[in-house]
Amino acid sequence: MPSLPARISAEIGDAGRGVLRLLRFDPLWAEQLDLSADGFLRSFWAPLLALPLNLLVIDAWARAQGSAVQHPSLFGAAVSHLFDAFAFPLVLAVLARPTGITTGYGALVILANWAGLFLNVALAVAALPLLLLGGGSAAAFSFVALLLSGGYIFALWRAGRETVGRPPAGGVGAVGPVLMVVVLAVGVGSVADRVGAWLS
Repeated sequence: MPSLPARISAEIGDAGRGVLRLLRFDPLWAEQLDLSADGFLRSFWAPLLALPLNLLVIDAWARAQGSAVQHPSLFGAAVSHLFDAFAFPLVLAVLARPTGITTGYGALVILANWAGLFLNVALAVAALPLLLLGGGSAAAFSFVALLLSGGYIFALWRAGRETVGRPPAGGVGAVGPVLMVVVLAVGVGSVADRVGAWLS
Protein backbone atom coordinates (compact mmCIF):
# COMPACT_ATOMS: atom_id res chain seq x y z
CA MET A 1 0.00 0.00 0.00
CA PRO A 2 1.46 3.43 -0.94
CA SER A 3 2.59 5.68 1.89
CA LEU A 4 0.56 8.72 2.90
CA PRO A 5 2.93 11.19 1.18
CA ALA A 6 2.77 9.09 -2.00
CA ARG A 7 -1.05 9.02 -1.91
CA ILE A 8 -1.23 12.77 -1.32
CA SER A 9 1.24 13.41 -4.16
CA ALA A 10 -0.83 11.26 -6.51
CA GLU A 11 -4.01 13.04 -5.44
CA ILE A 12 -2.42 16.44 -6.03
CA GLY A 13 -1.34 15.36 -9.51
CA ASP A 14 -4.80 14.07 -10.38
CA ALA A 15 -6.44 17.20 -8.97
CA GLY A 16 -4.08 19.41 -10.93
CA ARG A 17 -4.98 17.67 -14.18
CA GLY A 18 -8.67 17.87 -13.31
CA VAL A 19 -8.56 21.60 -12.52
CA LEU A 20 -6.53 22.27 -15.66
CA ARG A 21 -9.10 20.40 -17.74
CA LEU A 22 -11.86 22.40 -16.06
CA LEU A 23 -10.17 25.68 -16.97
CA ARG A 24 -9.79 24.47 -20.56
CA PHE A 25 -13.53 23.67 -20.77
CA ASP A 26 -12.74 20.00 -21.13
CA PRO A 27 -15.93 18.03 -20.39
CA LEU A 28 -13.82 15.14 -19.06
CA TRP A 29 -12.45 17.14 -16.10
CA ALA A 30 -14.25 14.93 -13.57
CA GLU A 31 -12.37 11.82 -14.70
CA GLN A 32 -9.24 13.09 -12.94
CA LEU A 33 -10.91 13.73 -9.60
CA ASP A 34 -12.25 11.50 -6.85
CA LEU A 35 -15.72 12.95 -6.30
CA SER A 36 -16.66 10.38 -3.65
CA ALA A 37 -17.20 11.15 0.04
CA ASP A 38 -13.61 10.03 0.69
CA GLY A 39 -12.37 12.33 -2.05
CA PHE A 40 -14.36 15.16 -0.49
CA LEU A 41 -12.68 14.65 2.88
CA ARG A 42 -9.23 14.21 1.36
CA SER A 43 -9.59 17.48 -0.53
CA PHE A 44 -9.26 19.28 2.79
CA TRP A 45 -5.61 18.30 2.74
CA ALA A 46 -5.33 21.06 0.13
CA PRO A 47 -5.86 24.09 2.42
CA LEU A 48 -3.62 22.50 5.07
CA LEU A 49 -0.84 22.00 2.52
CA ALA A 50 -1.39 25.53 1.24
CA LEU A 51 -0.99 27.08 4.71
CA PRO A 52 2.83 27.26 4.81
CA LEU A 53 2.86 28.61 1.26
CA ASN A 54 0.36 31.29 2.24
CA LEU A 55 2.49 32.30 5.22
CA LEU A 56 5.59 32.38 3.02
CA VAL A 57 3.92 34.81 0.63
CA ILE A 58 2.72 37.07 3.45
CA ASP A 59 6.13 37.09 5.10
CA ALA A 60 7.91 37.78 1.81
CA TRP A 61 5.57 40.67 1.06
CA ALA A 62 6.04 42.18 4.53
CA ARG A 63 9.84 41.89 4.29
CA ALA A 64 9.82 43.52 0.87
CA GLN A 65 7.84 46.46 2.25
CA GLY A 66 10.30 46.97 5.12
CA SER A 67 9.21 49.47 7.70
CA ALA A 68 6.49 50.87 5.44
CA VAL A 69 4.09 48.14 6.48
CA GLN A 70 3.86 46.59 9.92
CA HIS A 71 4.86 42.92 9.80
CA PRO A 72 1.63 40.92 10.02
CA SER A 73 1.07 38.36 12.71
CA LEU A 74 1.64 34.96 11.14
CA PHE A 75 -0.79 33.52 13.66
CA GLY A 76 -3.48 35.90 12.46
CA ALA A 77 -2.62 35.07 8.86
CA ALA A 78 -2.85 31.34 9.57
CA VAL A 79 -6.23 31.73 11.25
CA SER A 80 -7.43 33.86 8.33
CA HIS A 81 -6.33 31.22 5.82
CA LEU A 82 -7.98 28.34 7.67
CA PHE A 83 -11.13 30.38 8.33
CA ASP A 84 -11.43 31.12 4.64
CA ALA A 85 -10.81 27.50 3.65
CA PHE A 86 -13.27 25.88 6.07
CA ALA A 87 -15.95 28.58 6.43
CA PHE A 88 -16.72 28.65 2.70
CA PRO A 89 -17.96 25.02 2.47
CA LEU A 90 -19.81 25.37 5.79
CA VAL A 91 -21.67 28.52 4.75
CA LEU A 92 -22.33 27.05 1.32
CA ALA A 93 -23.81 23.94 2.95
CA VAL A 94 -26.15 26.10 5.05
CA LEU A 95 -27.29 28.09 2.01
CA ALA A 96 -27.48 25.17 -0.39
CA ARG A 97 -31.09 24.14 0.13
CA PRO A 98 -32.59 27.67 0.45
CA THR A 99 -30.85 28.71 -2.77
CA GLY A 100 -31.85 25.61 -4.71
CA ILE A 101 -28.48 23.84 -4.75
CA THR A 102 -29.49 20.18 -4.60
CA THR A 103 -26.61 18.54 -6.47
CA GLY A 104 -22.97 19.25 -7.09
CA TYR A 105 -22.07 20.56 -3.63
CA GLY A 106 -19.36 17.96 -2.98
CA ALA A 107 -17.75 18.35 -6.39
CA LEU A 108 -17.75 22.14 -6.02
CA VAL A 109 -15.99 22.01 -2.65
CA ILE A 110 -13.43 19.51 -3.96
CA LEU A 111 -12.61 21.77 -6.91
CA ALA A 112 -12.46 24.89 -4.73
CA ASN A 113 -10.12 23.23 -2.24
CA TRP A 114 -7.64 21.99 -4.83
CA ALA A 115 -7.81 25.20 -6.87
CA GLY A 116 -6.94 27.10 -3.69
CA LEU A 117 -3.82 24.98 -3.22
CA PHE A 118 -2.66 25.62 -6.78
CA LEU A 119 -3.30 29.35 -6.33
CA ASN A 120 -1.04 29.38 -3.27
CA VAL A 121 1.65 27.38 -5.09
CA ALA A 122 1.63 29.92 -7.92
CA LEU A 123 1.70 32.85 -5.49
CA ALA A 124 4.62 31.31 -3.59
CA VAL A 125 6.59 30.94 -6.82
CA ALA A 126 5.75 34.52 -7.78
CA ALA A 127 6.87 35.72 -4.33
CA LEU A 128 10.39 34.27 -4.65
CA PRO A 129 11.73 37.47 -6.30
CA LEU A 130 10.50 39.38 -3.23
CA LEU A 131 12.84 37.31 -1.08
CA LEU A 132 15.74 37.72 -3.51
CA LEU A 133 15.26 41.30 -4.73
CA GLY A 134 13.22 42.91 -1.96
CA GLY A 135 10.88 45.80 -2.59
CA GLY A 136 12.14 46.31 -6.14
CA SER A 137 9.90 43.49 -7.33
CA ALA A 138 6.85 44.44 -5.27
CA ALA A 139 5.00 46.11 -8.14
CA ALA A 140 5.52 43.13 -10.42
CA PHE A 141 4.38 40.74 -7.70
CA SER A 142 1.23 42.79 -7.07
CA PHE A 143 0.35 42.60 -10.76
CA VAL A 144 0.99 38.85 -10.94
CA ALA A 145 -0.97 38.27 -7.72
CA LEU A 146 -3.90 40.20 -9.20
CA LEU A 147 -3.83 38.04 -12.32
CA LEU A 148 -3.63 34.83 -10.28
CA SER A 149 -6.50 35.92 -8.04
CA GLY A 150 -8.54 36.61 -11.15
CA GLY A 151 -7.66 33.14 -12.40
CA TYR A 152 -8.86 31.65 -9.12
CA ILE A 153 -12.18 33.49 -9.39
CA PHE A 154 -12.49 32.16 -12.94
CA ALA A 155 -11.80 28.65 -11.63
CA LEU A 156 -14.57 29.08 -9.04
CA TRP A 157 -16.94 30.26 -11.74
CA ARG A 158 -16.08 27.26 -13.90
CA ALA A 159 -16.46 24.95 -10.90
CA GLY A 160 -19.85 26.42 -10.06
CA ARG A 161 -20.94 26.25 -13.70
CA GLU A 162 -20.01 22.57 -13.98
CA THR A 163 -21.45 21.49 -10.63
CA VAL A 164 -24.26 23.47 -9.00
CA GLY A 165 -25.10 25.39 -12.18
CA ARG A 166 -24.95 22.51 -14.64
CA PRO A 167 -27.90 22.76 -17.05
CA PRO A 168 -30.24 19.88 -17.80
CA ALA A 169 -30.00 18.26 -21.22
CA GLY A 170 -30.92 20.89 -23.77
CA GLY A 171 -31.56 23.47 -21.05
CA VAL A 172 -29.96 26.65 -19.81
CA GLY A 173 -27.61 26.63 -16.81
CA ALA A 174 -28.67 28.15 -13.51
CA VAL A 175 -26.96 31.54 -13.21
CA GLY A 176 -28.07 32.27 -9.64
CA PRO A 177 -26.22 29.45 -7.86
CA VAL A 178 -23.04 30.06 -9.86
CA LEU A 179 -23.08 33.77 -9.08
CA MET A 180 -23.76 33.00 -5.42
CA VAL A 181 -20.72 30.71 -5.28
CA VAL A 182 -18.40 33.45 -6.56
CA VAL A 183 -19.90 36.18 -4.36
CA LEU A 184 -19.87 33.89 -1.33
CA ALA A 185 -16.21 32.96 -1.87
CA VAL A 186 -15.23 36.64 -2.13
CA GLY A 187 -17.36 37.53 0.90
CA VAL A 188 -15.96 34.76 3.10
CA GLY A 189 -12.45 35.73 2.03
CA SER A 190 -13.12 39.34 3.05
CA VAL A 191 -14.39 38.26 6.47
CA ALA A 192 -11.38 35.98 6.87
CA ASP A 193 -9.06 38.92 6.15
CA ARG A 194 -10.81 40.96 8.84
CA VAL A 195 -10.49 38.11 11.33
CA GLY A 196 -6.79 37.81 10.54
CA ALA A 197 -6.28 41.57 10.88
CA TRP A 198 -8.07 41.56 14.24
CA LEU A 199 -5.76 38.84 15.52
CA SER A 200 -2.60 40.48 14.16
